[in-house]
Amino acid sequence: MKIFPESSFFQEGRAPALPSLAEVRDLNLKTGNVAATNLNYPPSVIIPSLGVVIKYGLSVSIVEAQTQIMVREESQGRIPVPEIFGWIEDNGQTFIYMSLIEGDTLADRWGGLSDDEKQAICEELHHYVKLLRTLEQDPRDKYIGDNLGKNPLTDIYVIDRPELVGPFQGEDAVKQLQDACGIEIDDDLVSPIVFTHNDLISPNIMITPDPNPKVAALNDWAQSGWYPAYW
Repeated sequence: MKIFPESSFFQEGRAPALPSLAEVRDLNLKTGNVAATNLNYPPSVIIPSLGVVIKYGLSVSIVEAQTQIMVREESQGRIPVPEIFGWIEDNGQTFIYMSLIEGDTLADRWGGLSDDEKQAICEELHHYVKLLRTLEQDPRDKYIGDNLGKNPLTDIYVIDRPELVGPFQGEDAVKQLQDACGIEIDDDLVSPIVFTHNDLISPNIMITPDPNPKVAALNDWAQSGWYPAYW
């Protein structure tokens, strides 16, 4: 298991160790949710007493955890991302241990928010997206792909199309992707490559539970990576 002793879980002494895989699987089964037996992508396990969420499954990748670490570090904490405590792989499944964010999903609260509250949250999200787009690649090594290791894109709309997932590398990476997709764009309109969450939908946005809600966290970085700015 890869752990981060400097993370708040260990620094605060919440427990001597992160919950074992047997504990995590058992807690999921005890919920009675039939999806708990799904090896590919079972429900995440939440342990409020430890302030921990465990996301796991065959479809979960360590790259997602590494991306969250990168975004937290590169943004110096200005982008609200769950803290990573550790990860482990077992029989093809990856287990990511991260901080539990108190609050509600934007999907659950949106209908009850006032127009002013909705506007304020949208402005916050706009700010965070702008911050994400300040993250930079090495200008000598441009590519379109996931965040680490120049792996193929994980966007769900192209992941089953080998010719579209890349990675696309070099100064003409955007053109390579557009050619693969059959997209024609004038050369003077070529988009820059930026870092993109790529799944910033309301169920993946946590907001605070108080009467003046704010964005508490951006969750689910599984599809994030380096994409053309219009993606």
